[in-house]
Amino acid sequence: MSAETTPNSTNMATEPAFQPYLVHVARKQRLSPHFMRIVFTGDELDHFGNDGYDQRIKVMLPMTLTHGESQALWADPLLFDHESIARGGWWEQWRALPPENRNVFRTYTVRAIDQAAREVTVDFVLHHDAGPAGSFAATCQPGDIATLIGPNARSEDSAIGIDFHPNDADSALLIGDETAVPAISSILEGVVRDGWLGRIEVFAEVPSEDDALDLIRPEQTAIHWISRGSAPRGQHVLAALLDRYRSFNPIPGRGHPNEALPLPSYCWIAGESSLVRDTRRLLVNEFGIAKERISFMGYWREGKSEL
Repeated sequence: MSAETTPNSTNMATEPAFQPYLVHVARKQRLSPHFMRIVFTGDELDHFGNDGYDQRIKVMLPMTLTHGESQALWADPLLFDHESIARGGWWEQWRALPPENRNVFRTYTVRAIDQAAREVTVDFVLHHDAGPAGSFAATCQPGDIATLIGPNARSEDSAIGIDFHPNDADSALLIGDETAVPAISSILEGVVRDGWLGRIEVFAEVPSEDDALDLIRPEQTAIHWISRGSAPRGQHVLAALLDRYRSFNPIPGRGHPNEALPLPSYCWIAGESSLVRDTRRLLVNEFGIAKERISFMGYWREGKSEL
């Protein structure tokens, strides 16, 4: 069916890719010492985009977490205004507010979507020095409100928040710290859903060995859970990658390739910015992986808040 005859094609072209959804906590589950799962529900979530993989969203928090209150906790009076939503105005409206009046938001990955039940699941990382989002995850109760700035299934651009693009790759390497684990988990489930048959290797650095999760994954997937302990962030990941791949490096003078375990044809790296930077340099400079075959996302920077 052509674009001219597809029902609602014109409307889809004008719908914003992302929009705010008012939600409340339906339930929560402690997955491990440092992971908390929160299931949000809301009346409009049947229109929440479900393209999967590492779909980015924003979790916007109320000024004060007060049970039972809703709209009064949002500094932007037009946040849920229909005209504002239709033109995708949430960001410019947020920026126009005085800094002290802006609701805090943080970037997360959708862990699961159930449009029929109007539920979106997000996995949060918990730390002892938690910021606003971590504190919300640790203390919120069913009924507490939040806002998800997420994909709009009615838009033709609903998948713009996805960075996992293996294209024609026949193998993939996924690397990240604990903040990337939800995205890695969702990517693996998306690969299972879509029947991708390539070999996948995962290196996930987490705070402790008790944070290793049982993930749904394709058969040809090797997951290396790396406990950071008291070591500097990323140190163990880099060492593990060197140990695993250095002897198979095809760069002349730096090793000997082994056809039994070729280097991956696509790499995805996410997490703390310095870990992402150092890992990407290793893959490019030491292993000779082409830059265009690497997707990389610095989710956060140690010592700095997102905004």
